[in-house]
Amino acid sequence: MSSADFLCHDLTMPRRIQNFDFPSSRRELNEEGDALTQPPLPDVHGLKVEDHPDFVDPSFVYHLIEDEHRRVRLVDVSKDRDTEQMYPEDRYSYQSSTWRRVDNTFEWPYRANGSIISTFPDGNKYAGTGTLIGNLQVLTAGHNVFSIRNGGWARAIQFTAAHDEGKNLGKAFAVRACVISDWTSQQVPERSPELDMAVFLLNNNVGNGYFLASWVPDPLLQLQTITLAGYPKAMGGRQLWETTGRITQVNNEKVVYDAFTLAGLSGAAVFSTFNSQYYHACATHVSGPNGVPNYGCRISQERHAWLMGDQTGV
Repeated sequence: MSSADFLCHDLTMPRRIQNFDFPSSRRELNEEGDALTQPPLPDVHGLKVEDHPDFVDPSFVYHLIEDEHRRVRLVDVSKDRDTEQMYPEDRYSYQSSTWRRVDNTFEWPYRANGSIISTFPDGNKYAGTGTLIGNLQVLTAGHNVFSIRNGGWARAIQFTAAHDEGKNLGKAFAVRACVISDWTSQQVPERSPELDMAVFLLNNNVGNGYFLASWVPDPLLQLQTITLAGYPKAMGGRQLWETTGRITQVNNEKVVYDAFTLAGLSGAAVFSTFNSQYYHACATHVSGPNGVPNYGCRISQERHAWLMGDQTGV
């Protein structure tokens, strides 16, 4: 099976959306690269994300722990404590000249990012990051969607766009999720960065702009300055922080970079303009230490073809 093959799974909503196919990400572009057409939107009239049994109120403070696999688990929420009270040591333990909080998550390009809470069959909830690559499509890490040790496919994936403490641009749940097929194999370690990619479809449009999911040729990637923006556990999982660095290694399925990252950024797009006027996601951040170096699952030519709609029937 090719590492470009994707396997998809439908998730159940409180009111089931019937007969809705995963829309093509293919976009018709004009000469300047502006999108002329958009994927079709599902009819979800009357469906409220707050009705979902796994809904987590993004205005509440998250109680997070980092497990032995460096995944960030949500153990509880509360209304009466603030983030600085929850994580006083973490907040000041990490220093980097390229690490900063995003002051206004509603500004472009930061509004394309959002926080993720994934609920798995064993009942555990995990926090991560996702990036819009269409009005309805979110690029993220495979382990935010499928985990063998937690029972397989997440039963719920909540996306909160431009999340900043209690503020956000919209909340939605996934109705279909897709991972690279080999990621679901019990023979594959869950920290295999070259396979750790997923995309999921939202039940409603929270889009206020999105990145282009792009295959970028090797010469443009090598030594390119890239940016990641996500939701670190060390800052409470409800604040968007960004980091920059350079790509140091490239192969067909993985990129390595020296951008400083922390647990909780898993699923954040690795992006740059790549000498154009648009933001392109070339990979999704999947692993690394609390520091550097770090790894992203690359959007290869084959994966790009699938994301653009060539294999939406898979």
